[in-house]
Amino acid sequence: MARVVRVRRRVRRPQGTPVAPQPGIRRPAVSTPPADITVVLAASTSQRTLIASKLAGRPGIKVSAMAGDERSTVEAVAKSAPDAAIIDMDLGAPLAGLAVCRQIQRIAPTTAIILCVGDLDPMALRPYSRDFGTSWSYVHRKRATDGEHMRNVIQSVSRGIQWLDPEIGKIVQVFWKTAAQLRELEAQVMKEEAVPEGGIQSTTAGSGYQGRARSLDVRRNQRFDF
Repeated sequence: MARVVRVRRRVRRPQGTPVAPQPGIRRPAVSTPPADITVVLAASTSQRTLIASKLAGRPGIKVSAMAGDERSTVEAVAKSAPDAAIIDMDLGAPLAGLAVCRQIQRIAPTTAIILCVGDLDPMALRPYSRDFGTSWSYVHRKRATDGEHMRNVIQSVSRGIQWLDPEIGKIVQVFWKTAAQLRELEAQVMKEEAVPEGGIQSTTAGSGYQGRARSLDVRRNQRFDF
């Protein structure tokens, strides 16, 4: 009866031959550097040039566009969809930056807004309380030219952390409180104006639309807590 002999051969692979990864063996992940935080900078020529120069040498920050008026700022944000936008409150005209920030909120809701302001007068700016966004961050102009400070601000807002410089933080919070009071007041007046179904609206002196309008104006002009 014939005997079967099995012979095993050892195959040598030449050096440099790739070996397929074995199941269950993990190869070390290749780390990639984080992407730069992109920023649109909108301010006067001298101010934006100075701020941009301070940010130029900061790692992880990239000024993708600069603008000096409302139109060019909105266009730059719409085109590049930056991570953050630094907007001066008096962009092109007093308080014009507030309207620009509102537009940015509509066209680029994921862009963090950093409003650059000077010293704020709470009484003079009270009529504009509702224009100061509650989700924005606020930086004082004198700190905006500090490159390391602005780097910390930009990194914070890019992670969803709101920033308020201490010099202006309390006043901004007063604006937010005043805006909330005005909204509650208007809601109350609107509720009082509602006429019950089948009811008759009073037309006596001091009542009706003009009377309620005067009442609302008086309440709006009352002094709020500052």
